[in-house]
Amino acid sequence: MFNSLRPLALMLVAGFIFAIMAGCTNDSIEKGQANATSMPEDSEVRGMPEGEVEPDTGEPTLSVTIDEEKDIVALTANRDMDRESVELAIQSTIHDPAWGSAADYRYGVEWSDDRHALVRFTELRTESSIGFMLDDARTKEGKALVVKLPYEGRVVTVYAGAPWSGIRWTNADGEVIRERPFDTAVFIQPPCCDEGDEAIIVYGQDGTVDRLNLDTGEVIRTSQEDWRDIEVERWSDSGVGDLHAYTADGEAYYIAKGLEYVYLIDPATGDRTLIYRSEDASIYGLASSPDGSKVAVLTDSERTLGSTADLLVFDAAGKKLSNYEKAAYMGHSDGWHIINPMFWQDNVRVAVPNTGRSNSRYLRGKLIYDIHKGLIAEEESGIRPADAISVLKEAIPGWSGDEIDIIRVLPQPGDRGESFYAAYVSGKGTYLIDTGAGSATRIGAGALLGWSSDGEALTWYSSEGRSPEISVLDE
Repeated sequence: MFNSLRPLALMLVAGFIFAIMAGCTNDSIEKGQANATSMPEDSEVRGMPEGEVEPDTGEPTLSVTIDEEKDIVALTANRDMDRESVELAIQSTIHDPAWGSAADYRYGVEWSDDRHALVRFTELRTESSIGFMLDDARTKEGKALVVKLPYEGRVVTVYAGAPWSGIRWTNADGEVIRERPFDTAVFIQPPCCDEGDEAIIVYGQDGTVDRLNLDTGEVIRTSQEDWRDIEVERWSDSGVGDLHAYTADGEAYYIAKGLEYVYLIDPATGDRTLIYRSEDASIYGLASSPDGSKVAVLTDSERTLGSTADLLVFDAAGKKLSNYEKAAYMGHSDGWHIINPMFWQDNVRVAVPNTGRSNSRYLRGKLIYDIHKGLIAEEESGIRPADAISVLKEAIPGWSGDEIDIIRVLPQPGDRGESFYAAYVSGKGTYLIDTGAGSATRIGAGALLGWSSDGEALTWYSSEGRSPEISVLDE
């Protein structure tokens, strides 16, 4: 149900915004307020069987169980709780991180006894999430309770609706017209280039690799080769052990097995050709040239899982064509294995990330390498059309240019590309922007993945808080 990934490639992480709910009383159940009552004898939700208590481990503990189907949080303590401190802890920290504004919900705290309580949420807005903390919960003797959550962290989070995670297609009117579930997705990789195979690659926590057609929604699962002769020892922080890079026609692909061995795979015959082994440097990125004749590889420059990466280019027989040291940059602390986005502009030029570098002109930039000539250009990743940004500002309450982080803006394909855009804003969600009408409509909290050729925006959606790493470098 929960995915505690580190913030990765796009840094798609929004800071929690706490909505301090003042004036809540125990006898009220107005929207955004609490209702603390005794649990009726015939309550349909008991949470804990009669008489069952948290084991006494020698310290006061408060265990948290979350029922995502019913939007209920069960609290079980091994000491008698001070009810007022529990209710105040919830009331003073409750917030809606998905919207970053005044939360719209109802909740009630139901007590069966001093060691058992249910926090029940109702009328949660679609795709919203509610969070609170129990740091200030105390026993009746005034001792702090050690809070035990079913995942890492301090925030108790409830996501509205039945658990579902996947990709949605939304048309220009804001209507969801197609969905495709990806319950175990941990990493999403866009196509290698603008021309040819219109598919993204979705990596699952269970090791599955799916190619999703942006236009049809068709999913082709990559068959898992027999790799018993290779021991995988390297993994990215998102849980990826292999990287795939397809040619433009999608007929063949390269794989960075264990983020160490690069092979060319021919699915028709099952043949595999060893291209390169990176023995002492983890592989950060992989991209096939559109025609499949070459593969570009990014490897850890410092051998410390640092920010810089070397760019190596090989032909399909394994001959090294280029080697540029410290060619790419993704700003982060050492020790994080982050997958670097990269793509080929054509069969000669490769774009690699230049993100978070202090001396760069762009927060999210890219460096363009000619595989024969070296570095030829530094550019911003993606576009920032002033008219679209202006419309977007009006749609987001409390807009502050210093605080709002626009991750990407993509024009709609076709004739409306100069007046219709999709934009993903960190912590706010994805918006459809019509500059002609001067309107911006929010279509979801998840990241923008791209457009179909018919002008449908693809976004990530999760009602259970899953946030896969999204590896994106835009033209």
